[in-house]
Order: sequence, then structure tokens, then C-alpha cells
Amino acid sequence: MADRVSRALGLVEHALGFRPAGEPVVAATPQLVWGETAGEGVQARTDDGLRLRFRVPGGRLRAERAGPLVRYYPDAARETDVVAQPTGIGVRVLAVLYSPRAPLELRFPIDLPSVLTLEQTVDGGFDVLNRRTDRVVGMIWTPWARDVRGGEVGLTYGLEPADTGAVITARLAPGRLAYPLVLDPSYSGG
Repeated sequence: MADRVSRALGLVEHALGFRPAGEPVVAATPQLVWGETAGEGVQARTDDGLRLRFRVPGGRLRAERAGPLVRYYPDAARETDVVAQPTGIGVRVLAVLYSPRAPLELRFPIDLPSVLTLEQTVDGGFDVLNRRTDRVVGMIWTPWARDVRGGEVGLTYGLEPADTGAVITARLAPGRLAYPLVLDPSYSGG
């Protein structure tokens, strides 16, 4: 298992070298509350002090610690591991897809207080909007994915309403993909 964790973390580090300009680096985020399972995910604060929960694919899968700051979810989906990292101002959830048998879509449920909503931005990410104050209080960064060579892979986000908030679906563009690849929904706020 240690080799698999090391491989996933190495692929994540490689992909992060190509992340969009301005996206934060790994740093302690004291206001995060980590769940014990993928389905419990991680709670993060918004700029106005509310909390949202970013759930990870994998349901009841137990989170493993991969160092002092990082959580690792092996087999979160077929041929897919997930690595979650604090960024100092939020959390980054990176899916590592190992082969063509991995899904082209991954769903990330987000629990939101009723006063919060997600609005898609022109770059494909989302603003977290407080409907009472009409203020943006957080954001889901622009979607990105990279293959093993560092090549950009087409990735878009879809949004569906859910009883507890919303579900963001990360969709890879079908085609010739060079595996393994990494995709990244990241949240910043609070």
C-alpha cells in the first residue's frame, strides 16, 4: 500500500507543477474539519464564516493519512485514487486516474447551508454566493486536468442540485488520453 500512496502522491506533485497561475499551494488550513470517510469529506469555511462540506467519491471508504496534512482515499472509484490537500485558504481534491478503465466522470457532492448557492463562472469554475448578502464568499477554481506527460486534458464541470446543496460533476473530454492523469477540483474561502 505504501508504494501505491507514494505513486499517487508523486503523480499529484508532478501535475501540480502545471496548475493554473494563482491556485494556492499546500499549506496548513486550521479551519478544515476532516471526516473519517470519503462520504464525510472535509468541511471548510467561507469568507463569511459559514461552513460547506466537500465530499469525496468513495462513500464509506476510510481516509488514510499520507503525511501530516494530506488525506488519501485508495480506490475511490474504479482505477482511481483521490488525494485531498489543505491549501491554507481551502482544500484541493485531486483524483488520480490510472487507466482507461477509470471513469470519465467523477461526482463531488457539496453540502451548502441554505443561504449559499453555486454560480458557474465564465472560466468554468464556480463562485460560492451568499444569497442574503449577495457576496461571493468562496470559489471552486477553474477545472484542470493533466496527463502523465504534463499535457493539458479537457475537463469541464457540470452542476446539479441536490437535497443538501449541489453535486459538481468533473467530466473529462473523451479521446486519446495518456494515463495516468490527474484532475483537480479546488475550493478556496474563509
